[in-house]
Amino acid sequence: MKTLLRIGISDVILSMVIVATVLLCLLPVGRALTILPMLLAVYLIPYIVYYKSDYYTAIGGVSLSVSYVMMAVFFILNLWQSTIALGSVQSPMLLYDAYSFHRLAHDLAYDTLSVHSPIVPYMGYSVFLSCWISLGIEDIAFPIMINIFMLLVAMLLVGHCVVLVVGRTSYTTRMAGYAMMLMAMIPGVMANATVLSKEPFVVVSMLMCINALYAIKQRHKVGIYILMYIVGLLLLSMSRPTYIYVLLLFMAIAWLHGMKRSDIVPMCMVLGMMLVALYIGVQNSWWGNGDYIAGYIVSGAHESFSYGDSQTPLHKLLGDYDSYTLIGKLLILPITTAVQFMIPFPFESVSDVLGIPISTSYHRMSWMWYMAAIPMLLFYLLHWWRRDCDVKLSLMALVSGMAYCVPALITGGVVSRYAFCFTPLLTIMGAYVLVQVRSYNRRQRRIAYVFVMSYTILLSVALLVGANPSIIL
Repeated sequence: MKTLLRIGISDVILSMVIVATVLLCLLPVGRALTILPMLLAVYLIPYIVYYKSDYYTAIGGVSLSVSYVMMAVFFILNLWQSTIALGSVQSPMLLYDAYSFHRLAHDLAYDTLSVHSPIVPYMGYSVFLSCWISLGIEDIAFPIMINIFMLLVAMLLVGHCVVLVVGRTSYTTRMAGYAMMLMAMIPGVMANATVLSKEPFVVVSMLMCINALYAIKQRHKVGIYILMYIVGLLLLSMSRPTYIYVLLLFMAIAWLHGMKRSDIVPMCMVLGMMLVALYIGVQNSWWGNGDYIAGYIVSGAHESFSYGDSQTPLHKLLGDYDSYTLIGKLLILPITTAVQFMIPFPFESVSDVLGIPISTSYHRMSWMWYMAAIPMLLFYLLHWWRRDCDVKLSLMALVSGMAYCVPALITGGVVSRYAFCFTPLLTIMGAYVLVQVRSYNRRQRRIAYVFVMSYTILLSVALLVGANPSIIL
């Protein structure tokens, strides 16, 4: 315990010193000192909560700290580049979705909403930003720091989900720590906290709901988790309500496995709240007309989806994906899922646009994601539905895999960020492998070696083609 305490304290001090130093070196002293208290608070609060939890491990604490430092440093770099160098506090240099969210937030805050306002599918994140503006806080640094807080909380929720699904075992805490470590190795997810993005809200709301579903079923601190469930549903309904449909699958595996007669009423309650949240989400899509969700899920209605210049090779390979029938999309789902899994390819690079966020370099540290994916994939090869694997974990692995495929089915796999809220769930399966790997017999080790070799070869070929699409085009 004393060793863990020393690791925790040194971890926290080092993280705070690094972030404070970078902040004070890059930004004007006055502005840096204004931001610093909140930037440290969004780290200390989750860390203290995690340290006092019953699933704390040193590897989890280090992972939390490393993630915070990475997100905070790239946030500071982006803030210096876009707000200071190319804009101002009141009119920051923002691109694409971030610009739409910010501009719409101003129109909502100042009651100037009109046909000239930017259109976004879901109003939730713009409403969140408008609350800051209504309070007189124009600086985008503060809502972005909330995004950092959200993803640190998401890491805690991933670890806690391990405890709820696997149960209290001798290796639960280690497995929770490994899951947090693997999540820290997914830059595509974590980098979203460094810019104005709704993805942290989607990730944390999905994890809140899933944790709550398992806890309520187990009658574990029901009052607290019902509140968590309600908050998670409201956040999800305002940020991406289409995923509530996927949440129904997680409810099914959490509640139907080992269901008793006494579970019927609570199950109807959580289902009812889910349907209410879905209705709220529908009413707040496309400024309240509800057409967006209906149009999003019907065949052929997603024609407005466009492929960026960097995705031209994929577009040429897939053809006019929007014209495919549902059966056709299902037949090539393994290919589109593989495409989603592999992005970012080397050619998946940003265009040369003034003010592009520096965090794109963080987002595209794809080698970390490819390494983290190895134990996740090994779970499905070596443990899924095997005798040594808990049924609840196998069921979660099934639904998590299905959920990860949903965005690939909708978009052809070319927008990997649509799967970000499901990717952290896969880390739970990867953590199981890391816990079990020392006990592998000769056959399991041989399978693992062959898989890693095959994976490395296929990955190298895919990256080579990605860097040189002329090879196949």
